Parts: sequence; structure tokens; C-alpha cells
Amino acid sequence: MIKNIIFDMGGVLIDFDAEKFLDYYHPSLQDRLILKRNIFNSLEWAMMDRGTLDEEKMFEIVKQRIPTRLHELAYNLLFNWDKICEPIIGMPEYVKQLKEAGYKIYLLSNASVRCMDDYWPKVKGSEYFDGQVVSADIGYIKPEKEIYEYLLNKYKLKKEECIFIDDRIGNVEGAHHVGIKSIVFQKDIELFKQELEQMLVTN
Repeated sequence: MIKNIIFDMGGVLIDFDAEKFLDYYHPSLQDRLILKRNIFNSLEWAMMDRGTLDEEKMFEIVKQRIPTRLHELAYNLLFNWDKICEPIIGMPEYVKQLKEAGYKIYLLSNASVRCMDDYWPKVKGSEYFDGQVVSADIGYIKPEKEIYEYLLNKYKLKKEECIFIDDRIGNVEGAHHVGIKSIVFQKDIELFKQELEQMLVTN
């Protein structure tokens, strides 16, 4: 019987989209490519998720690689992306519905150290969550098995009583290998509801 529903954050609860963040600031095509390569697609971004680097240190590194004219924009992309990030339409309301139906709700996210104190409390629906595990706080990232096991152990959850939702197939596969039933979220809230509710009925 399923008792616990575990959500990823970016791409599931919030519309984390580097292209949309860049659109907001209207950089030229050349500047857009520079910023995307040096921020969102960089090794340093992955290091922030693992907790070996924070935004301040990353900004100092990135500044050395990009033109001075892009420093302010790079800072905003690192520190203020969450201020222009919207929830996935319908998801906060559905999380509330699941909570009211008696399910325990958990977060399992690859995110930087500023997540829990800075932007997670501002995410619509975050108030319904019973627990959170963020990669930077523990040094493991999805899809490494240790991060799923950490969540299970921290909250004393049985894997057969959990469903995990993520927009990345690799992360869903990681949960599957640990024995957690999973759903790939495909940006379609109605399809997701159908898939989840079918699993809740049959498991």
C-alpha cells in the first residue's frame, strides 16, 4: 500500500527552465550561449548540487570566464532565478489534495545549499511537505543510490510504500534500482494525475 509520495522540485513542482530564465533578460544570442555554457551547463553547477561549491564561489569562478558586461546578468541568473520561476500549473493544488487524502509528502531534490533557507519555503505547496532531502546538504546527488536510501532512512520509510516523481528518466531509474516505484513527469499535469492515481489504486 502506498503511503508516501516523493517529489522532485525543478521540472515537477516548479518550472525550472534555463531558457526561460535567459529569455527574461533578453541577452543576445552570443551572450545567451556564453551564459548557458558557463552557468547552467557547467561543472560548477553540478558541484553546487553536490554541495562542494556555493553560489558565491561559483560566481567568482564564472566571472573569470565571461565578459565583464555579463557579470550582473550572471549574478542574477545564479541568485535570482527563483524570483522569476513559476510553479507547475495545478501542482500546488494537487499536492494539497494528496496531503488531505492522507499521504505523506516528501521532497528529494538536486539543489544548492541555499535551497532550504532561501527559495524552498517560497515554493507554492511547500507547506504540505512532511520532509525534505536536498543533495547539497548531504553530498549525494540523484541518481546515486545513496540519496534515495538517505531519504528512506531519515524518515523511516519503507520503499514499497513510496512513489517517486521526477522529470528526468535517469533519476527515475535510480529510484527504481533502489526499489521505489516511480513516475516520469512529462509536463502534463492531467496525464500525471492519471498515472499516479492508477498506481495508488493498484499498489
